[in-house]
Amino acid sequence: MKKVIAYISPEIPMVEFPPYEGESYQALVPDTLDIAERADYAIHCLTNIVDPEADYEMWWAGNLNRKPPVMYHSFHDLNIVGKFHEALPQLRTVTGSDLNLDVDQVWAEALLHMQGEDGLIYMPIVGRPWARYQSEWLEGKGDYSDTDQLASIVANGGIVGVMGLYYLLSKDEIWKHGVERFVDRMAQLMVYKDDYCYFPIMAAKPGAKVSPDMGIIDPYCRTEAGGACAGWIIQGLCQAYLATGYEPSLALADKLSVYLKDYSGCYDKEGRFTGCAHTHLHTRPISGLLEYALITKNQEMIEFCRKSYEYAKSCGSPTVGFFPSIPGPDTTYNYATIQRYFRGGVEGCTVADMVALAIKLSQAGVADYWDEADRYIRNQFAEIQMLKTDWVDRMIEPLPPTPVDETKFENADRVAERNIGCCLPVTSPNDSGGGLMHCCTGNYVRAIPYIWDNILNFQDGTLGVNLLLNRASPWADIDSYIPYDGQVDVKVKKPCKLSVRIPEWVKPEETACKVNSKARELSWNGRYAKVGEVNSGDVAALTFPISERTVKETIAGVDYTLIIKGNTVVFIDPPGKRNPFYQRAHYRENKVRGIKCSRFVSSKPSLHWHY
Repeated sequence: MKKVIAYISPEIPMVEFPPYEGESYQALVPDTLDIAERADYAIHCLTNIVDPEADYEMWWAGNLNRKPPVMYHSFHDLNIVGKFHEALPQLRTVTGSDLNLDVDQVWAEALLHMQGEDGLIYMPIVGRPWARYQSEWLEGKGDYSDTDQLASIVANGGIVGVMGLYYLLSKDEIWKHGVERFVDRMAQLMVYKDDYCYFPIMAAKPGAKVSPDMGIIDPYCRTEAGGACAGWIIQGLCQAYLATGYEPSLALADKLSVYLKDYSGCYDKEGRFTGCAHTHLHTRPISGLLEYALITKNQEMIEFCRKSYEYAKSCGSPTVGFFPSIPGPDTTYNYATIQRYFRGGVEGCTVADMVALAIKLSQAGVADYWDEADRYIRNQFAEIQMLKTDWVDRMIEPLPPTPVDETKFENADRVAERNIGCCLPVTSPNDSGGGLMHCCTGNYVRAIPYIWDNILNFQDGTLGVNLLLNRASPWADIDSYIPYDGQVDVKVKKPCKLSVRIPEWVKPEETACKVNSKARELSWNGRYAKVGEVNSGDVAALTFPISERTVKETIAGVDYTLIIKGNTVVFIDPPGKRNPFYQRAHYRENKVRGIKCSRFVSSKPSLHWHY
């Protein structure tokens, strides 16, 4: 039975998005990592882990390690919803998929229903009994337990970026006006000190006020979690500014950026993590800070972000893209049970953060981290997306049945199948656990279109290929044979100058190029092989040696033996026990497998939306 949810704005104007138009066609491509395929899996997940009886609200968490597996609702459903709203339309522009397209429309309408007259986004409580489940704010322990509408500051920070995205997609002025109302109201909830500002509360009831002399009164704001939330807000404000040009968005991001960097307690002066060492609460905010720094060309802040990325990298394994959620043996964490859960594992959101930071710093010309991004993407990032369910069946087969607990808002309907495409939340370097935590999925799926967008870039008549991954585009299609073979084919659709980045394990003189089977001499700009002028219908094939090497590395306190081909781990020892990673023996055969796939090229320009 459909829930009757008491939104703060029961009446809203009609909103509509234009269709996802473009060209779809079949192609025979090498059976190697395909980001568009991963986007299709992500769409399957996002549009199936939702509750049709509650305006497609997601089940935010669950447990695959019980019989039957379950998902459940809680307060956190809407606290992280902006990530999903942001990812879904971008994923569709990658694939052209119309799977469960009604979800997009209902989500957009629900967002308008949740925007109050003051501009903030309020979670409705009435009609959603789980809103008080797993919430310190609403379970009667805090000052918010008497309200029927609650605005989470961090959730609002993410959602303002969604409004900017919706404006770019639809050009409907309602989203631009929504951004402006939001920014004006958010600015009223800040306390201003010298060149920075901060938010003294983590949530607001309708009509909430703050005074200029108010200190940080919410206990969550006193931890690094509160400081880290500034990073989410900064990025949302920057995205809103880029989409709408509303200057107060950038002005507020400016003051919050100073707060995050210098006063939040999240980082020392070198960008290293301080206090609470939860990695994601530091890497994700750095992405927001970097967004602001790049817009304003703040070189000092850009360098700070680079140093913080380097620190995060030093705490894990850049070989495979594993960065423990609690880095280092001497760090402390305020919540012992969470420490036990996270230590030794990596959250999917952290892997996504590090992928995005490596790409963003490289694309901006701050440093060349393309090979690092490539390693992260091909290994830990690729392995932690759930693509099958047979391992779940094996895991739960010997377990006794556990009744579904409706008092905890559990749902057991086809849980494993519906979660295909999700991000497995806390994993080891070689295996996954049995938990579901879709705040990780939200960050993970946002990274997929960001990777896709930055595989290549076209500017001033030059097509630059940054990552040697399969990709369709208006300018050229890329077929990557890696790691079967050291070859990438660029099938040109429009005349351009072509430049292809060659991986770090290849010496420039080992690279050969043929255009339409005729040898072409290369010139070089750093790691980029400059092919030169190419025309529509040309095929530029670049070849280079690729071989296996054995690497022994201690990751999260465990000694591993890795066989790596190019940047791709093709074998790991010891193997995982539940859902063993790196089942990639076929890559070692040196015989390229082909696969038929559907490719899609959107008829609209790329949004170039930032992670």
